[in-house]
Amino acid sequence: MNEIKKGKNPKKNLTLSVIFFLIVILATVWIKVYSNSIEEKNNNLKMDIEAVVASIDEIKKDEKTQIYELLQRNKKSIERKTALSNIPNFVGTMKQMSEDYEINFNGFNYSNGIISCEAKAKTSNSGLAFEKTAKFIKDYRASEEALFNVGFINSFDGTNEIAFNIELEVK
Repeated sequence: MNEIKKGKNPKKNLTLSVIFFLIVILATVWIKVYSNSIEEKNNNLKMDIEAVVASIDEIKKDEKTQIYELLQRNKKSIERKTALSNIPNFVGTMKQMSEDYEINFNGFNYSNGIISCEAKAKTSNSGLAFEKTAKFIKDYRASEEALFNVGFINSFDGTNEIAFNIELEVK
């Protein structure tokens, strides 16, 4: 009689299954070995990081380092306080302004970065008092290099001699 042919060879299927099984086992072993290698490297890196952090903590305990950190944290504030306490520079600048614009500054008062004083301009051969005053206010406010901001002038008095109170804020 005629035998019915089977579609697949059982020996061939078994061989393919065993090969596939061996490939899966090899891949699993390789993944496990690779995973262990990465884990060991991570642990070594963690130990290195912990050693660095411990070194940093030890350095931070030093007084000089603490002082340096405080100075760095407050650097802008310290620089601003230094600038605001440079009185000789303020007086020199006001003297120069007085010479440049022919305006006299009287009654100098300094507090919290603001100089208050009375300013006077007199009419002379070099110009009228109001022209000198207007030029000073206009030019000094427009100057990018000016040491002071000229505050609002709320009163103006005189003709041949103009007197006004002025506030100069340190930039």
